[in-house]
Amino acid sequence: MRIRDSGNASLVAGVGGFGAGGSTVRRGGGGAGLGGAIFVMEGGALTIGGNTEVRGNSVTGGASGGNGAQAGSAFGAGIFMQGSSTLTFVPGGGATQTFADAIADQTGSGGTGANAGSIGLVKGGDGRLVLSGANTYSGGTRVTGGTLSIAADHNLGAVSGTLTLDAGILQNTAAVATARAITIGNGAGFQTDADLTATGVISGTGSLAKTGAGTLTLAGVNTYSGGTSLWGGKVSVSSDANLGAFGPLAFDGGTLQVTGTAFTSTSRFVIWGSDGGGFDIVEGDATFSVGQALTKFGSLRKEGAGTLVLSGANTFMGGTTISAGTLVGSAGNFGSGTITNNAALRIDQSGDATFANTITGSGILTKTGTGTLKLTRANGHTGGTTVAGGTLELATTGAAGSGDITVDNSANRNATLQVDAGVHIDNAVFVSNQGTLNNSGAIAASNPAGPGVAVAVRGGTVNNSATGTIIGDGAGVTLEGGAGAVTNTGGLIQGGNGIGVRGACHSRQRSWWNHHWRGHWRPYAQRRHCGQ
Repeated sequence: MRIRDSGNASLVAGVGGFGAGGSTVRRGGGGAGLGGAIFVMEGGALTIGGNTEVRGNSVTGGASGGNGAQAGSAFGAGIFMQGSSTLTFVPGGGATQTFADAIADQTGSGGTGANAGSIGLVKGGDGRLVLSGANTYSGGTRVTGGTLSIAADHNLGAVSGTLTLDAGILQNTAAVATARAITIGNGAGFQTDADLTATGVISGTGSLAKTGAGTLTLAGVNTYSGGTSLWGGKVSVSSDANLGAFGPLAFDGGTLQVTGTAFTSTSRFVIWGSDGGGFDIVEGDATFSVGQALTKFGSLRKEGAGTLVLSGANTFMGGTTISAGTLVGSAGNFGSGTITNNAALRIDQSGDATFANTITGSGILTKTGTGTLKLTRANGHTGGTTVAGGTLELATTGAAGSGDITVDNSANRNATLQVDAGVHIDNAVFVSNQGTLNNSGAIAASNPAGPGVAVAVRGGTVNNSATGTIIGDGAGVTLEGGAGAVTNTGGLIQGGNGIGVRGACHSRQRSWWNHHWRGHWRPYAQRRHCGQ
């Protein structure tokens, strides 16, 4: 079919469809037979509406009730347009147009002369247009409504052609990388059903909305000003400039992925939706800090091998999941809800605070900072607990979950474990590097890492109060290592088969119960020093 017209031509059909013709489109009694490619000469414009499929030298269309090719219509193998013009697809709401063959213009094909020019492709209407051909048109692509679906960058024509999203969505169904310039207006979106990498500059006054399960990688120094909405999948960046001019980050189900180590924080306003969001800090030596308040009902997801630091007055209520890396914050930074820790949770507490969240999962809990952190919930985490600074106070049975408790003062931060009166723990406790255990409760290890070891002192201090008991079964209570002291002021330290003493200091002992001493209390009336 040849269209020679400086105006517009439309491929539209009523009940009767349209018939064949050399340079004109006439109505026929049934479908249409159009031999060869669609050839638009001398700057004519072409509009295709309705349900249409162009694939392998044929076009089929469903009855659209209006502008559209009818069932049985047939076109040629592609569209070639001369001059500077526009090719417009306008599928209606619920309709899908598929164009699998090539769309070319004279400039994109290397042609010159009086009729050389570039055509632009416009996707209008509320329906969906699927482009899958190796297109070479050079006038760019504009989406003014509905969805434009592609599986490769060349579906959008020549690399030099720009992409403009005005109230429309670009969908990619396979992995795509593009360097073309992109302009976004209000209502623009990327539906990434697979990964999409954009290395060109994204500009415009609109906001960038990301949906779909794939990852959208923004690698350009972008200038769009409407902010970024993360509604699904991931938006991957390595600098704040990738997120455009100073606009908000709106999370409602999506994840911000941070690559590299240079991007450590953002001062953008953060909006936390009801579906929450996530942070994926990819590199293990990277740290990213979020000081903005995360509010409402959504949950927080921490992904990636790196560290995420929370410092805002967060009130989100959906809980937190740590699947990889480390999440850091103080008691007031984790919102409410359960923290499912399957990697590492570090609570850095400079002042005294009570921690109200419940902790579950297979990961480790670490207390740092000089303040006192009071755990009041029975926690279920199984990766153990480490006190590396300040005081961790166990105020209820089960507060330390399961796994060993390590009190390690190697950072010289007065690392102390406080077991309150009435609290019973089954964890093995290891005190080292001048750490301190203050026990007013009951420590009774039944199956710790070392069989029967309730407390192992390796250069630290154990203070067992009048209400405190330390009971080990099997091998008993092991006191080993360098300088340290065990003070028992009226409490009970009992080993199942004995108390092992390996270079530890014992001071002001009221009594020890030791089966090796034939079941008798044996008083210590004097201070003993290390090595004696």
